[in-house]
Amino acid sequence: MKNVNPEFSFAISIHDRGSEGSVFLEELLESISYQYYKNFEVVISDSSNRLDYKKIINRYKKIININHINSDQRFLSSNINNALKNCKGKYIKIMFSDDLIISPFMLIYLKIIFSLSRKTWIILASYDFRGYKNQKINILRGRKPKWNDKILFGKNTISSPSVIAFKNFKNNFFDENVTLLMDCEFYYRMRNNFGNPYFSSRFYIANRVHINQEQNSISSEEREEEIEYLKIKYSL
Repeated sequence: MKNVNPEFSFAISIHDRGSEGSVFLEELLESISYQYYKNFEVVISDSSNRLDYKKIINRYKKIININHINSDQRFLSSNINNALKNCKGKYIKIMFSDDLIISPFMLIYLKIIFSLSRKTWIILASYDFRGYKNQKINILRGRKPKWNDKILFGKNTISSPSVIAFKNFKNNFFDENVTLLMDCEFYYRMRNNFGNPYFSSRFYIANRVHINQEQNSISSEEREEEIEYLKIKYSL
């Protein structure tokens, strides 16, 4: 299933979520495997050291092109950067390991929009949901992305990085000094560097809401520290 010149790269960071993580990973890879457009690779940076995750990945290697990289990067931002550094595609589609693609046409759509709009990055609409494999999916809300001037400080009207796709430029990584605001800082910097994205109203992504999300582990004090760091970084 190897393709040395993929047009798209899925960049995925996984870490040890216990047995719950194996369910998330299998569902994500299954949703990727349904894509009608097949000129893609999947780059997984894996800090879990779990055999059950490896077995799932090896099973899907028979279906799709996967580059599975063992990682010692324990933080989400550094681990996703490790995946980004190994992406060969012309375009990168980030997917967090607990999220899903809900349409087999997503890559076809992205290919058309990149070509017609000539934008550097695209933001897709998304659903927030609760649920697991073989259970009823509970849609909580739909999100149509839009910009706001307070996004750098956490007023996120875009959603998680699973909704973005962008051209593959060198050294275009997440800031590893922030965790809770890593997505907001990335969006802010992308807009500063490349202008407005293409805002899509197509619901191609589902973001899973669950108790073990990384954002739930960040204290209010840590959030304030990140905001102060960003104020200094951008002279605000």
